[in-house]
Amino acid sequence: MGRIAGHISWLGAPSLHWVASRSCTERPALRDGVAMSGHSFVDAERELLITADARLDDRRGLWMKLRRATDPASPPSDLRLVHRAYLKWGPLLGKHILGDYAIAIWDASKQHLVLLRDIVGIRPLYYASIRDGIVFASSVPDMLAHPRVDAEVNETAVAHFLAHASSGGPHTFFEGIRTVPPAHALVFSAKGHVSHRYWQVDAHASHPPANDDAYADGLRTVLEAAVRDRMAPGTTGLAVSGGLDSSSLACLAHPHQPAGRPLPIFSATFPTLPAAARKRSDERHYLRHLTQTGHFDVHMLPVDHLNPAAEIDDAVRLLGGPPHICNLYLQRHLQRAAHAAGCTVMIDGSEGDVAVSHGLGWLAELAAARRWPQFIDEAQALAQRVGGAQAPALFWTFGAPYLREQIRAHPVAGLRAAHQLHRTLGLSRRMLWTRCVRGVDENPSPSVLQHSWIDRLTRPADSPLPRSERDVHAQSIHADDVAVSAVLTEINHIAAADGLERRHPFYDRRVLEYCVALPPTQKLRHGWTRWVLRTAMGADLPAAIRWRAGKSNLAPTFNRNLLRDAADRLDAAPTHPQLANYLDPEAFAEARASGDATTCWRVLGLMAWFDALPDLAASSSHVSAASSRQEQYPAADTRSSTQPLPVQ
Repeated sequence: MGRIAGHISWLGAPSLHWVASRSCTERPALRDGVAMSGHSFVDAERELLITADARLDDRRGLWMKLRRATDPASPPSDLRLVHRAYLKWGPLLGKHILGDYAIAIWDASKQHLVLLRDIVGIRPLYYASIRDGIVFASSVPDMLAHPRVDAEVNETAVAHFLAHASSGGPHTFFEGIRTVPPAHALVFSAKGHVSHRYWQVDAHASHPPANDDAYADGLRTVLEAAVRDRMAPGTTGLAVSGGLDSSSLACLAHPHQPAGRPLPIFSATFPTLPAAARKRSDERHYLRHLTQTGHFDVHMLPVDHLNPAAEIDDAVRLLGGPPHICNLYLQRHLQRAAHAAGCTVMIDGSEGDVAVSHGLGWLAELAAARRWPQFIDEAQALAQRVGGAQAPALFWTFGAPYLREQIRAHPVAGLRAAHQLHRTLGLSRRMLWTRCVRGVDENPSPSVLQHSWIDRLTRPADSPLPRSERDVHAQSIHADDVAVSAVLTEINHIAAADGLERRHPFYDRRVLEYCVALPPTQKLRHGWTRWVLRTAMGADLPAAIRWRAGKSNLAPTFNRNLLRDAADRLDAAPTHPQLANYLDPEAFAEARASGDATTCWRVLGLMAWFDALPDLAASSSHVSAASSRQEQYPAADTRSSTQPLPVQ
């Protein structure tokens, strides 16, 4: 992951010292009123300054669209490809390029700044509107180091994080600092800015009818391309759990290793857990099947002795905010081992659940169409196939909203369906009456946030019920773009500190678009989730992994070790001077007593962040907290637009 920063001043006086200090080895690009650092490109003739943290995919295919007759056949650097793409497509270049990127383009001829981010937000990019311009950077600590960017706490974001594990929308934990949303281009000028979403997956797209083999071959083709584009032969490792998704990527990656070299893979093991918990977490049985192929150098790393909170203070320092990722300690352990083994890139397969999908939206589609016998068959098959899945729970998640809808529209038919579901799935009559006939939901999950804050948080509007599996799949990809990108940003930011770049083939645009357009029975069939991936990997993946029904569970170690090893810090939480403004001590004590380690993790993260605030403020060159609050910098006016931006 690269490091970029810039200051655009509409008055012609950018903070040159700050931009230069953000630069690593590259000299900052400077013009009147503009200073940008990072990998930069200057087009003096067209008055363009471009800086980017970018890794582009399908570079040859992109170059074929961009090259002129006099250009060489081989594509140029990623930065020059970005430059040529901007000349052709303007601010909408994101519609036409593939990869992970955070891009800033100063177009002096139009006097506007374009900030652009990849479709899922793997590369971070932040910005702040100040009195005379725009500041942007690829990290929050770099933003805070600017003398005009205020370090005032965003209290609403803190409350959102404590209650919902997300800071909420494009906001960060600091007032005035925002994140460029994934799949968006923001165009700034002295008059304000326009935000345009340049991509979202099409839930209505579908493939021509085909057989199982054809669908599987299509997935294999796009997934193979996504893996190949992300390989750095000889220095690539993989985080492999022994599950279907990560093992599939390993099998697709090893042919791209230099001849004779096994591909290094890194996996967490849990040898000292009690037997029942070890069976849920430890994956050595599956990893041995990969070892037997001879293609892999398997590094099995015990992690069940680690303290999950040990990395939290360093993460806050690197991220400038409390971390979202509960298994951060595990990720860093694997990353450091990979770096020590000579890896510079680590491929991550943890996103296959979202990209390929378990296909559970098929249950929602059956319920929406009131095909209750098929719904019952699939729910029962899934419960038999996957350990931990229960047919009643599947109904309450994917069927209940549609039964409620049916009862309101057609009471007699709806009540008959309710009786059938009661008999076959063992649903409680009382709950069916309460939730589907009367339409009364159960009490919401308890929160450790003070009630005064709960009442102040904005409740999101209810989305229309999805009518098809593709709708559900698309919604899962876009459910909360900013929350997903916050996790991916953290993963890659922390990996960079450990000397690695994390890459995510399942979040390749080609893979996402291909999988959403598949028929639902390619995703869920007779209780088998991700059917199409199991079919696609038939020639390569050991059968024990290919037909594995369940997944590993990292919770036993995390829950045990966090509640045990961070007990002293958790004891101090209710009396922490800043956290006390948000935390309900009684609710927190109940959550802790019940073993709710994820809530405890968020509390610890906020404590560590509040404790680090004095250091962050000192490094930001503020003359004083009081003076920075007195000097008000009005944000630029914002105009949202769904209309296409002008193309150059």
